Amino acid sequence: MKPVCYYEIDQIHPKEGLISSTHGIILGRRCQVMDLEPGQRGWLLVDIGDDSFGPHRIALSNIISVTGDDDLIIETENTVYTLKRITPKEEVNMIV
Repeated sequence: MKPVCYYEIDQIHPKEGLISSTHGIILGRRCQVMDLEPGQRGWLLVDIGDDSFGPHRIALSNIISVTGDDDLIIETENTVYTLKRITPKEEVNMIV
């Protein structure tokens, strides 16, 4: 079983250029981490407020590093994301 934690996408900092339209849509939204393996493409499940289709899988560039225990800083090849944990540890659900 895998713990389900919810985060808010608090900050998005592109390493070069401006924030993309996708970044603008997901900034401030609630998400779950699907996969953040260094050296691999990362995946977040983001609630973008789409009631018809539900949460969307958002692909990240290859992960360079993930730091933090409660809040996370995710560095990819192109962008640095800051996720603030919004699920208290005592409320974490377990899923298979």
